[in-house]
Amino acid sequence: MSTPASRDKRVRAADADRIQVAQLLSDAAAQGRLPMAEYEERLAKVYSAETYEELSKLGADLPYTSTALCRTDGKAHPAPSTLLLAIMSGFERRGRWNIPKRLTAFTLFGGGVIDLRYADFTSPEVEIHSYSIFGGQTILLPPEVNVDVHGVGVMGAFDHPGDEKGAPGAPHVTVRGFSLWGSVGIKRKKRKR
Repeated sequence: MSTPASRDKRVRAADADRIQVAQLLSDAAAQGRLPMAEYEERLAKVYSAETYEELSKLGADLPYTSTALCRTDGKAHPAPSTLLLAIMSGFERRGRWNIPKRLTAFTLFGGGVIDLRYADFTSPEVEIHSYSIFGGQTILLPPEVNVDVHGVGVMGAFDHPGDEKGAPGAPHVTVRGFSLWGSVGIKRKKRKR
């Protein structure tokens, strides 16, 4: 593995490298090293960065950048697929957690919240399968994420957010599923200061 000083910074960055720098920025924001507004501004630049030089500038003033910005093999290493289940109960995924490439959420007479605003993306493409029967789910997305929704509500609701686009190069979330006498709400929400 090369170090930032030894690699050619003109080399094009891979999705896995962008994810790595986004996690570095998340760590810095969680530790209070970056104010939320600056974190969001840098995060948008991370997702649009094309070269290692652009990425290294975004984390140069943060500790541990010499190891955090090492060139990867170019492949994302997503967290394992996850099942969130609520039967006559509830689930919450909030705060700092690793978003897997594939997430399945099921509620039956229950409810759940999946909050992606402070989570770490481990893959540039995320697929959420959301099923709600006599229950409800809420999926909260940060403003920069791109989203496609393919779901249907039968005697219930399955939100389809407007045409609002995320940042170019930001992770892409696809939500699929259905609700039967229930609801799946998908909302963009800014991070709290």
